[in-house]
Amino acid sequence: MSDVLAVLGRAVRGLADGDRPVATLLGLATVPITIVLSWSAVTDPGMVAGGTISGAPMVLAAVIAGYYYGDRPTSARLVGVQVGLVGSVATVVVYLANAATTIASASGWMTIVSVLLTPVAIALVTAIAVLLCVLGAMGGDWLHAKVAGGRDGRRTGARG
Repeated sequence: MSDVLAVLGRAVRGLADGDRPVATLLGLATVPITIVLSWSAVTDPGMVAGGTISGAPMVLAAVIAGYYYGDRPTSARLVGVQVGLVGSVATVVVYLANAATTIASASGWMTIVSVLLTPVAIALVTAIAVLLCVLGAMGGDWLHAKVAGGRDGRRTGARG
């Protein structure tokens, strides 16, 4: 258990790290946009357990962040993780709203399944968001290298 807490502590400290504030702000900017684009699934009476979540704002923010950090020593992967973790707050909000709707209107067994699987689903949705954002940030980094005309020695040991 202490290993998990140590990893979580490092992750939280990493989010507040001084070399990635733009990634944090871009991730935060996606939260209301993602919620608005995904909220229709919450209000749809035919939707049960889950729904759809629009990941496009997070991926676009990750591409922008990857491009922005393209000439900096910060790793595109770290930038993508940052945008994905911060932006995944919206996916958690939408998922919890869907779960609450399902629990309020479902039968007894569906309520039990929804409650039991919610932590697993939140972890899975967050992991998918982070993965997509890492890929987006790496794409933005690649785009920066193509537009800027090369790497010009910006790769350091800190990049990954």
